[in-house]
Amino acid sequence: MCASVFLDTEQSFDKVWHQGLLYKLRKKLPDQIFLTLNSYINDRYFQVKIENTLSQYYPVQAGVPQGSVLGPL
Repeated sequence: MCASVFLDTEQSFDKVWHQGLLYKLRKKLPDQIFLTLNSYINDRYFQVKIENTLSQYYPVQAGVPQGSVLGPL
């Protein structure tokens, strides 16, 4: 038997709190999968460009990367 639930929550990927997500994943997943997802979420930075001026790098503290194979997971 296989069951699925799909929720389409507006901007949900933009608001995922990293520490809360990792806390929950740590309890539910085998270590190797957890470590893979942890490395996928952590140590990401963003930079803003306005015309020809670049800001410094800032850490991404919420949200998950989109447009990749792991994005929907």
